[in-house]
Amino acid sequence: AGARWQNVIGTLDPKGYGPKVMQSNNDFGVAATFCVNAHGWPVPHGPMGATVQSLRLMLADGEVVTASRTENADLFNLTMGGYGLTGAIIDMVVEMAPNRRLVPTFEEMSSSEFAARFVDAAEAGDVNMAYGRLNVDRRRFFEDALMITYREAENQEALPPAAGSGFMSKAAARVFRAQLMNEPAKNLRWWFEASLGPQIGAGEVTRNSLINEPVVTLDDGDPTRTDILHEYFVSPDRFPEFVTACQEVIPASYQEMMNITLRYVRADTESVLSYAPVPRIACVMLFSQEMTMRAEADHRRMTEELIQRTVDVGGSYYLPYRPHATQDQLVRAYPNAPDFVRRKLEIDPDRVFRSGFWDTYLEGLA
Repeated sequence: AGARWQNVIGTLDPKGYGPKVMQSNNDFGVAATFCVNAHGWPVPHGPMGATVQSLRLMLADGEVVTASRTENADLFNLTMGGYGLTGAIIDMVVEMAPNRRLVPTFEEMSSSEFAARFVDAAEAGDVNMAYGRLNVDRRRFFEDALMITYREAENQEALPPAAGSGFMSKAAARVFRAQLMNEPAKNLRWWFEASLGPQIGAGEVTRNSLINEPVVTLDDGDPTRTDILHEYFVSPDRFPEFVTACQEVIPASYQEMMNITLRYVRADTESVLSYAPVPRIACVMLFSQEMTMRAEADHRRMTEELIQRTVDVGGSYYLPYRPHATQDQLVRAYPNAPDFVRRKLEIDPDRVFRSGFWDTYLEGLA
């Protein structure tokens, strides 16, 4: 359970396989991914939990139990996306997928077109990996979209070993960090991805190389600032409304938005705290925030407003990040939260497994 995805990829790659679903970075642990039920950009799949067949879990009283969809299924669904509050995972049986040599396609379009075309591509059957971007230049904020899809190459013989951070990743990281409080650089970054990228990044690459990337590649090394992640999940038919909300809320704040990545997530009807009870587009945002009380207060205000606007269009937000949501917003986005608390306390009445997330939000629902 404590294995990191980089170890999993390193072990499976010589055998011609890789993880079926994981995050876009390889630093995280396998059980940790299950506990937050993270998703990835292989398509068309739901969150990582959909690929877990079974697990062994130590409960608060020390008992070790097996949980799966057929054995202790209630506990399995409670632990999937349960943020470690049900017990300590010992080991897991997780599905893998064949490694493949892939070829990318880059398509630029308006953000109003993106959702429908993205879903069509993700569900087409011939696409293996897919993601999208929106332009964060304030002049054309969220008006332009880019869709990148990967399909299998004709030649699947003699796949090369999984690579890591190559020249393109490091060059992109430099361009990425140059955007900070620099609108011309944001425009350059969009040109780099939408125009230059298709020319120099259109070659074949293996599936394992695409997901074998550490987070540290994007580290800014600036002790006066910190990176803040947001993630929102919206139904494809409500995506244009979400875009409008972002256009009205984010530029009006003092926050420096660096990036948004769009992914497709199939419905998850198993996890009690599911963020995608129906198919949704996942909108992963990255902000660079100065480390001051003023910036923190502004970021909280902006986040609460974004969450409210997202919930108002039937969406949800991801729970692992800054505790800026109100408890009412959590319950609106996750209506099963009170049931999760009740069932957690049945197996752990003394609250042996707890966290800041529990203390801030869920304890109040007990």
